[in-house]
Amino acid sequence: MAQQERQRLVKWLLIALAACVLVLGGAVSAAALMAKQFRDSEQIAANVSIVGVPVGGLSVPEATQEVLRGWAANLPQRVRLRWLHGSAQPSPEQLGARLRIDQAVEAAHQIGRQGSFITQIIDRVKLSRSGIDVPVPSEVDEEAVEAYLVDLAAKVNREPRNADFEVVGDDVHVVPGEVGVQLDIAASTHDLAAAMQDPSLRTFDLVTKLQPPAISAEDLQHLEVVLASYSTKFKPWQTDRTHNLGMAIANLSRAVVDPGATLSFNERVGPRLSEAGWRAAPIFINGEVEPSTGGGICQVASTVYNAALLANLDIVERHHHSRPVDYVPPGRDATVYWGQYDLKFKNTLRHPALLIGDISDNTLTIRILGSREDKTDVTIASSAVQWLDFETKEQPDPELELDKRETEKEGRKGARVTIHRTAARGGEIVRKERLHTDVYSPQAEVIKVGAKLPEDVLGEGGALTPGTEGAVPGAARPEGPSAAPVRPPHTSLTPAPHGATPPPAG
Repeated sequence: MAQQERQRLVKWLLIALAACVLVLGGAVSAAALMAKQFRDSEQIAANVSIVGVPVGGLSVPEATQEVLRGWAANLPQRVRLRWLHGSAQPSPEQLGARLRIDQAVEAAHQIGRQGSFITQIIDRVKLSRSGIDVPVPSEVDEEAVEAYLVDLAAKVNREPRNADFEVVGDDVHVVPGEVGVQLDIAASTHDLAAAMQDPSLRTFDLVTKLQPPAISAEDLQHLEVVLASYSTKFKPWQTDRTHNLGMAIANLSRAVVDPGATLSFNERVGPRLSEAGWRAAPIFINGEVEPSTGGGICQVASTVYNAALLANLDIVERHHHSRPVDYVPPGRDATVYWGQYDLKFKNTLRHPALLIGDISDNTLTIRILGSREDKTDVTIASSAVQWLDFETKEQPDPELELDKRETEKEGRKGARVTIHRTAARGGEIVRKERLHTDVYSPQAEVIKVGAKLPEDVLGEGGALTPGTEGAVPGAARPEGPSAAPVRPPHTSLTPAPHGATPPPAG
């Protein structure tokens, strides 16, 4: 009996298994049929999306339009490229970016259609549970990115700008400098091309190299006031001399004299050579006015000298002209001559001093800038000027009619003067000194006296015509045939000694 029960149970199990096989086979056949029908259709599987846009049940063209309308239309139309001083906003197309929506739609269409039958079944199970989202790939042409950045470099690149200053009245205002920028094209191309793989990219900071200015605002923070300013007048129509003034000012301007340092006018201005651009203009040479290369720069030296005095700087070396000049009072001039005579002053203040020059219209100005702590009230005083009269020299001129007189050179008085300086800060005297005593030699006046005899008085060979001796004042009759003709007398004055004569000067 037990044996029969076991056989009956096995039989029913076999029947049930056969039924299951038939059902499963039918299900598989049905699934296969459905899969075939799906593969043969144009529709994208249900629960498929492209970058978040549902496209299940849509055809490829319909899905493409849906992605364009629901996603691509909302993407940034420009990418803002930023750097230190600015920005640019090219389109993704200008940077060689291309959205491959066609590839994304094709990938979405292949879900449930590609791979083995089992793979297709697994994909459909995923779709039924959570859906599948397909990204849109972006292709970026690095050569296009590089080409755009090469053109952009002209706008990005900027040389550093040093900090500067402006003078308003007696106050000095520092103008901050700017950091220089150089676009790193290689690094920016690589990083930007990678970032452009994200179609939603809106901003990108370019890779740049920064170069700080050589002179920062901190370097100029001690420039607060005009310590001293001095101006002199010149004749702009004297073009060669004016040219030399401008060259000297250009070489001197913005010279920085640190505390304890000494400025040399000659070292700063340089040799006065024609090949360097200097021109010939009148200067004093041994008390006489003659043209010389670099003529005129003594006016610049004199202006600097007075500014240095008024800034309460120490004068290390200074020489005066052989004659008084007309652009500064006696005792306030300074002459320079390359290789021999210089103007030097030392900064004995607590902070650096900056010398700036300006030339405009008919005025030459030197300013010395520095810290408010170093500002003093300086007074330059001179003793009563002792004027030295000039002598008159008469010279016979055989080309000038007899007894006529013409002034060949006007005389100029000399002078003797002593200069003192007093400096005060906050009402308290901090310096009181006698600077120097200068003696300027007078310039003799030269008068030409006519010595030309009338033609009716002279005979052949220049001898006096017989019978005309009395017609010529001062003439004597020859006492023999061999006696030389007698000329009119003239006066010769011996010039007074001038003493030590300072060097040539402009």
